[in-house]
Amino acid sequence: MSWKLRDIVLLAILAVVSGLIFRIFDFLYNILQIGNIVWPPGQNILNGVWFIAVGLVPYIIRKPGAALLAEVLAAVVEWALAGPYGISGVLSGLLQGLGGELAYLFFAYRRYNLGVLSLSGALAGVGYAVQYYYQYGGNHLTHLDFILAVLINCISGVFFAGFVPKWIDDALARTGLLRNYAIAQRAKGISQ
Repeated sequence: MSWKLRDIVLLAILAVVSGLIFRIFDFLYNILQIGNIVWPPGQNILNGVWFIAVGLVPYIIRKPGAALLAEVLAAVVEWALAGPYGISGVLSGLLQGLGGELAYLFFAYRRYNLGVLSLSGALAGVGYAVQYYYQYGGNHLTHLDFILAVLINCISGVFFAGFVPKWIDDALARTGLLRNYAIAQRAKGISQ
């Protein structure tokens, strides 16, 4: 369970990549905000893109704290790249990372599969819902619309922080780039 230098370096690399994805998505998200005008809970459909680090990093680096550290560092990278959310984006990373980390903690950091990744993504969505309620206008929605917004957020997290990272990481493992990690042993078994 102890962290090695290679774990820290890989976490940093993947968090920077995630932060770049966040920053690119910032531009797209503003264009896609038309859904907010039509139906406010609809703005949460793609929020899971901002949760990707809670699945991408822990699925490879199977250590306590990987989801939290990756999500916070990715948010810091987004902020450093002039992200539009400023320090509140880092708060988002913290809340999402805490939510995502709970899934791995629940399974005592021993299970890393699509179900746990999906749960991590959903819980990252719940973590973000706290900030959404207090800072981004969720408290102005009807109770039903807020509940729907949270559910949509969680479903988005399941896809973007569960299915997508699993697919990416499994593909990376099959290339041999991750041969020093537990994911590579599983990928070796899949390819045989």
